[in-house]
Amino acid sequence: MPYSDPPKMAVGGPSRFANPATLELRFQPAGRNLVRLSSPMPEPLEVADLKQGPSRAEWSLPGLALQVVVELQEDAFSIRFVSGRAGAFTWPRIADPSVQGWTLPLHEGIFVPADDAKWIEHLEH
Repeated sequence: MPYSDPPKMAVGGPSRFANPATLELRFQPAGRNLVRLSSPMPEPLEVADLKQGPSRAEWSLPGLALQVVVELQEDAFSIRFVSGRAGAFTWPRIADPSVQGWTLPLHEGIFVPADDAKWIEHLEH
């Protein structure tokens, strides 16, 4: 089932938007402009088993054999993908020049600047 109007999740003021069918992720801090953290997939995906609460959403993408869990943790997203089969999957899809970097759950957490060519190459392979 495609979702044209993404579910809106908000906790403590900032607004967060996650679109289950396109995996687009947006964030709008209180009083600030909207920032796209991940651009949408080129084509909407089939979504099944969507469950949503005020700070958590989960769903499956049967065509990719993926389970997706998005949780809000104060002023951050926690996103988990679990695959039911081996294969390649690219996320996030970055197109917003205002994104300066990511904190990745590697080791004890690491900040990766968005323009760091060595890290981008490492993460793509």
